[in-house]
Amino acid sequence: MGLEIIVKDLVKVYRIETVEVQALRGLSMEVKEGEIVSIIGPSGSGKTTLLNIVGGLSSATAGSAKVGAIEVTALKPYSDLNSHREHRVANDGHEGSQRREKPAGQEPP
Repeated sequence: MGLEIIVKDLVKVYRIETVEVQALRGLSMEVKEGEIVSIIGPSGSGKTTLLNIVGGLSSATAGSAKVGAIEVTALKPYSDLNSHREHRVANDGHEGSQRREKPAGQEPP
């Protein structure tokens, strides 16, 4: 089970001094709840940039990205994005769930 992801007209421009690099140029896509997809492409095509925006690790220059009911691109840096990462991304999209890693060789209590 997972969350629906809707991306519309997503743009990400990196600026380094006077040089601009467009990592995403108006990307639109939809992943339905429970659907499994693979993102493939050559180096530099924007795969990691897309995942970073959807996961709340980076902000978009333009466009929108929605994960479940959360408009990720509308979240405020730091406070809202941190909450999104801690409660949605780190817990497989299940708000309030606790992910626990068990030490190697031990069974859960």
